[in-house]
Amino acid sequence: MRNDWVIGSVAVFIGLLLLGLFGYGYWYLNKNNKKVLSAQTTQPDTSATTDNNQLTIQTQPSATLGSNNVGLQDNTSQQPSSSSTPQTKQAPEPATFSQYDQYKDNTQSLFGDITVGTGLEATIGKKLIVKYKGWLTDGRLFDQTTDKALAFTIGNHEVISGWEEGLLGMKAGGTRRVIVPPSVGYGAQGKSPIPPNAVMVFDIQLISVE
Repeated sequence: MRNDWVIGSVAVFIGLLLLGLFGYGYWYLNKNNKKVLSAQTTQPDTSATTDNNQLTIQTQPSATLGSNNVGLQDNTSQQPSSSSTPQTKQAPEPATFSQYDQYKDNTQSLFGDITVGTGLEATIGKKLIVKYKGWLTDGRLFDQTTDKALAFTIGNHEVISGWEEGLLGMKAGGTRRVIVPPSVGYGAQGKSPIPPNAVMVFDIQLISVE
């Protein structure tokens, strides 16, 4: 009788031990499977964060317009209203314009759209009506339109070639920042109040295209 009790106790102990080992094995495998599943379904975000509201300066291919460095003439009183658009970006302020000196040796003007227009596109042969402000890279404002807008025909060399290059493709109603290096501005000779070899920064509002 005693032997039967001992054998029964051992059998129960072995059963509990096996049950415990089975339970632990199930928990361990389930835990690892969850880790593997998590690694497969959770992907770290490695994409770069960009601020779409920041102004991007770029260049664009343009037709050969020549290099007739004449002044910016204020020769019209037309002031059509510009169309507004929500596609407005943040542009650096004049106090930070020294950053544009990096383009001093460029042979082509650069631009960044502050506000993208929705009207007609500026192409060679079109008459543009614009208002503008012009700075040197030390932040000094040297020229701007006041009561009158400026009219010129793009491609006719009525303005510096840096303007003609920088405004191609712009749409009426927009505002564009145009960076004009000396080679397409006033060059090594300068033109008062523009010093020799000066980079110029213009914010140009394209009021209309005719």
